Amino acid sequence: VQSRVTDKAGNQELVLELRDVSRNILHARAQVVLGDVVPSSPALREVNGLASGRYGHGPEEIYKSLLFHGSDFHAVEEVTGISEKGLLAKLKVGEKPSAWEKEPLRSEWATEPLVVDGVLQLGILWCWEKLGKPSLPNGFESYTQFVRKYPKGGVTAALRVTKYTDRTLVADCELSDSKGRTVAVFEGLQWTADDNLKASFGRSGVLAGRS
Repeated sequence: VQSRVTDKAGNQELVLELRDVSRNILHARAQVVLGDVVPSSPALREVNGLASGRYGHGPEEIYKSLLFHGSDFHAVEEVTGISEKGLLAKLKVGEKPSAWEKEPLRSEWATEPLVVDGVLQLGILWCWEKLGKPSLPNGFESYTQFVRKYPKGGVTAALRVTKYTDRTLVADCELSDSKGRTVAVFEGLQWTADDNLKASFGRSGVLAGRS
């Protein structure tokens, strides 16, 4: 992991890169803007048919048959409905950093890692349901958080499909609290779907989980 930090207009901008230094291969890059002022929360958009269709799988079946995540990453509480336009779901927040790390730098999460992973899981579920095959996330264009701390009761996720083919999905996702206030927004989330992933998504092994 490599990083560069610059100060701009009272904010800190960090460029983080995950790179194979020996072969000079860049695997991932992110630009992170940190500041003291929380941006104003936008009004929550209407659901507009995202959940118009019934979703037939509960959380137990989701994690037994459709996803590969271990119990620490069981973020999806319920998918309340699905359509070609997207889906609506309830996501859990995770335990405190002390439950994940021996010597955490913070006592509370600045951004909820379980929710972030849960959003990526929703794209996989949409691909299973609408494309008939599993997928893996490639990245996203932006993430903006409008609260200092996530609500303890979890969030509602509205995954909005902006584009898809038989092998790709691009979507945005809005996260809101129980009072309908926007908590965070993802833009430009991307997944690649492939029939060849089905073996890895089987019931025989857990491929992701906290050690």
